[in-house]
Amino acid sequence: MDIDERHKAILQLLHSQKSVKALALSKLFDVSPETIRKDLMDLHERGLLVRVHGGARIRPTEKESAYERRLAVHLGAKQAIARAAMANIEEGSTIYLDYGTTTYALADALVQEHRRVRVLTNALPIATRLSRSDSIETVVLGGTIRSNEGSLFGPMAEKALESVYMDVGFFGCAGISPVAGVTNHHALEGATSQKAMSHCRTVVVLAAADKLDTIAVNRLADLSQFDLVITTGTPGAELSRALHEADVSVVIAQEDSLGISQ
Repeated sequence: MDIDERHKAILQLLHSQKSVKALALSKLFDVSPETIRKDLMDLHERGLLVRVHGGARIRPTEKESAYERRLAVHLGAKQAIARAAMANIEEGSTIYLDYGTTTYALADALVQEHRRVRVLTNALPIATRLSRSDSIETVVLGGTIRSNEGSLFGPMAEKALESVYMDVGFFGCAGISPVAGVTNHHALEGATSQKAMSHCRTVVVLAAADKLDTIAVNRLADLSQFDLVITTGTPGAELSRALHEADVSVVIAQEDSLGISQ
């Protein structure tokens, strides 16, 4: 069992037991107590559990923000999408990570794999995660903070994007539809995302299966504005046809057997 599989198994145990002991985990996974302590600290720093003396406990829901709660939702799918997205990132490239929890999973993968890249982002949680890497140069946009998302948007953010260009940009969404295109919930954040898209050579949308054939309130972009969709679901016939006509490639990422979905 590699480290990623062990982390997922620890989270599965936490969801069923609410707390775990480091010594018991050490015996269960046949690794040293020091290895388990490092695992728990890493998961704590990623906001996925709370490290306590002798073990860990599940993060208390009542103290979490909406963003923090969403980090653990469909975690396996987000990690599978992040792994697939890594194939589109070259060493030394400049990339854009838009706000969201699937893009956070990609940021987490970049840190874990020690990629040497420059990342621009409008998401404070993503910037915080990237700041733990010595190999990633992180640039944070200015702007107005959306408190429940930790995202930055508005004229200052858009102004910051005017003079920079990225090799590839990764964007989450609330829905992809053959009728409405790619949609999201927050109109002003959408304007910042649109500005970033226009400055990316390649534009990728990251969307778990539940986002396919779904429409949110605000249109983010036409399908033709994207080059690639990475998802864990199979688009329906009408959406598949629309993506093909828009010349958008589709990659279906596979969750492993320990992927966590809620």
